[in-house]
Amino acid sequence: MATHQTLPLDIGRKVIAHIRGESYDVYIRGWAINRFVVIDLPSVNGENVRVAPQTGCNINYIREGKMVSFKSSVVYSFNQALAMLIEYPKTHDIFNLRKNERFRTSFPFTYVFDGAKEAVEERGYVRDVSMGGALLTHSKPLTKKTNIIVNITFPQGTVTKMLCNVCNVRKNPRNESESYVTGIRFINPSPENSDVIRKLLESRVQPDRRTGPRFTS
Repeated sequence: MATHQTLPLDIGRKVIAHIRGESYDVYIRGWAINRFVVIDLPSVNGENVRVAPQTGCNINYIREGKMVSFKSSVVYSFNQALAMLIEYPKTHDIFNLRKNERFRTSFPFTYVFDGAKEAVEERGYVRDVSMGGALLTHSKPLTKKTNIIVNITFPQGTVTKMLCNVCNVRKNPRNESESYVTGIRFINPSPENSDVIRKLLESRVQPDRRTGPRFTS
């Protein structure tokens, strides 16, 4: 879907540049809104690719579960700096690759196993959340396709006794105290729980206030 909203850019973001029928993995180095975007000069086997001014290019990348795509053209190539200046696009397309948009969070939660004879409460953190599910970090492993019951306290209220299905589990080597990362799906959330999550997500939608140029060396 084409949009005139501010292009979502990040310094160091890996993108795919399609130039003259070839695809190159490059990184964003900086930008100035409505003026230009700076990306790496494409190379193949260590050899720089010569790109003349006004050469058309398509840029694609995935950011937070969304595919971002735009058309541009080369303004100038800096061979010594291994960088390339391209026009800032007037419009760009964003395609949501997820059924529900996710937002990053960091809130504690507790959970118990559904149907367990002894309800032993475990703890962890909610790292992102959507209307359909959440990403959790915790210390003890969960089993895929099992159900858990979670309680989460957000600033907008408390999600209580939410039945969830464990969709995927992976190790988290970056954090020994929260050594597992788990994706869960909410199962038939109550209107009260849905309302709390909706209010949280609405509070996270903030306009992008970036205006000045941004660069990295």
